[in-house]
Amino acid sequence: MMIDTTALTAPPEDYASLSVEPEGLSPLGYSVFFVSSVKIHRGAEEGTFSCYAKCGPPGPVSASGRRGRPRDSEDELLPAEAALRELLSFAGGATLVIHGEDGAGFLRGAAEGWDGLPCPVADLLELARQRLPHLPSHTLPELRRYFGAGNTGSRLPNARAIAVAFERCCRLEPAPGVPRTWLPEVPPCPPRPAPPRGFPEIRRLDFEHPLFAKAVVFAGSLVTPRRELSRLAAERGATVRARVSPLTDMLVAGANCAGSLERAHALNAAGRARIEIISEEEFVRLARSGTEELPPGPCEGPEGT
Repeated sequence: MMIDTTALTAPPEDYASLSVEPEGLSPLGYSVFFVSSVKIHRGAEEGTFSCYAKCGPPGPVSASGRRGRPRDSEDELLPAEAALRELLSFAGGATLVIHGEDGAGFLRGAAEGWDGLPCPVADLLELARQRLPHLPSHTLPELRRYFGAGNTGSRLPNARAIAVAFERCCRLEPAPGVPRTWLPEVPPCPPRPAPPRGFPEIRRLDFEHPLFAKAVVFAGSLVTPRRELSRLAAERGATVRARVSPLTDMLVAGANCAGSLERAHALNAAGRARIEIISEEEFVRLARSGTEELPPGPCEGPEGT
């Protein structure tokens, strides 16, 4: 039986991907059989079975071990012709897309004695040669790299992924004279993870806030714990310093801080610094001002996730 796999020049509108992957030789009874794994996909549906072909001259081909379909007995051997009829029924009127000589060989052996298959057959690699003549190679690895399909380490899943990508892209015909350009898919922005337990939630800084990028010194006896004051300063983009220096921008003066006050006044008088001196209450009010919700960033949702 001859199967013409080159006549189909247009991408099939409805197709079923038939993958055949040789697995090796296996003894069965008194003979040695060639074992292949056969899968057929149509959309999200899948049919799978193992094909046993007798070595040597063409002989009867049987199928067994079909997964995903109910069977009366695990020892049941289904003739390949009957298996092929089930596969064609599974595929409906869709075009059978095969992947090279393995798929064509299975169809020729399983359909031996038939006048012709009731559905068209297209070879994926031959279609690629016709539709993508600029590629230097049309092997499965080259097509996998061209379509960006991940390497699964197995010919069968690779061929299926390539068939799906090829079928989809051939539906999108470019305008005459306009070359088709393939771009990788841009993954969606991942959600922001929740802050670790006991960790303050990260907030977006307000660059217009009066405390942003300021060096702040807390001096004297303060009512609010220094850890809380440091947290308020950090949330506004300020840096907490240990002592007054020419780099200080703000002094938060509590009780009994005469030494820090004298140092700040001396630096201001000498023109070496411009230190703003405020009370603890003023600092807390300033740090907590403008705490209304800011618009989310480009990777944040309406609730910052």
